[in-house]
Amino acid sequence: MNDGNHTGNAQKLPIAERARQGLLLAEPALLREELLELEHPSDRAGQAALNAAIETALRFGGLRSSLRPLPDGCLPADELLERESYCRWRAQQCPKRLLSDLSQIGAWLGQVGTLWERARLGLPLALNEVMYLEHPTDKVARKALGAALLVDIDSCDLPVIRAQRKAQIQRKESTWLPGDWTLGNGDPPTRIWTETQSTVVEYVTREAYRTWRAQCPKRLLSDLSKIDKWLGAMPTPVESLPESLPVESAARPVKLRPDQQDRLDCQDLARALWAEHPDWRQTDLLKHPKIAPYAKQWTGKNTVPGWLSEIDPHPKDQRRGRPARR
Repeated sequence: MNDGNHTGNAQKLPIAERARQGLLLAEPALLREELLELEHPSDRAGQAALNAAIETALRFGGLRSSLRPLPDGCLPADELLERESYCRWRAQQCPKRLLSDLSQIGAWLGQVGTLWERARLGLPLALNEVMYLEHPTDKVARKALGAALLVDIDSCDLPVIRAQRKAQIQRKESTWLPGDWTLGNGDPPTRIWTETQSTVVEYVTREAYRTWRAQCPKRLLSDLSKIDKWLGAMPTPVESLPESLPVESAARPVKLRPDQQDRLDCQDLARALWAEHPDWRQTDLLKHPKIAPYAKQWTGKNTVPGWLSEIDPHPKDQRRGRPARR
């Protein structure tokens, strides 16, 4: 593990390559020029503006840094910015106009927007995120996959990157004793303090998980998996549909609520099943292993049957499966 002094083979790799391989998670501090390159890849003007803000924050104590002596001991020494300090300053004090949508700083901070953004960039994911992508709706199958992952991690069959994460936890304790005064609003006096809580998070790289998944028992995987958004090696539901079928999902919004996303995914699967089995009705689809998890997740009486009715190819008087209104 790199101890922040940039020793070992990782020293020879460019910052972008270290970010792609997940090596930055083990580095608690980075050189300022490396940090600027992550924040604004190949954008010198953006780097200069952010560097000025960092210089001001260092001068007034908003950021913390350390010095790394040069090999010959001469000055000036290299300046390293500490991760925890920079993460706090970036979230609370850095002007948003100085940041970039193309930033790769999350490879060091472990906080690249949403899960889908990290998956799209191919960055290492935490184990619980990988389990969610494999089984978006089935919590039982998710736990079974997690147990298999932990077994192979313990046996070193699946390499992982372990990074220590620190979080500030606010604690409260009442200092009121019988006979003591209370505040004007009737609340007893309270002592508030902050504690630092450390946890170890395990990340897996895309290449390592792709190799492990190729040998994983098929019973641990799901047809509803969205892992292709990270691995990029599996056909999406749109690509797997027959060409003769209309595909509304090709023009999906960028951001959807969970129920909207599941509705579109469920309808994609239903279209493919109806193409293979034209005589099937809604009751047949609701029992199919690909559709049943949605009915289990969305338990409304007419929720999933309503989704199917929207795309049912049969005439309305021949449809069966949705409960009749009384």
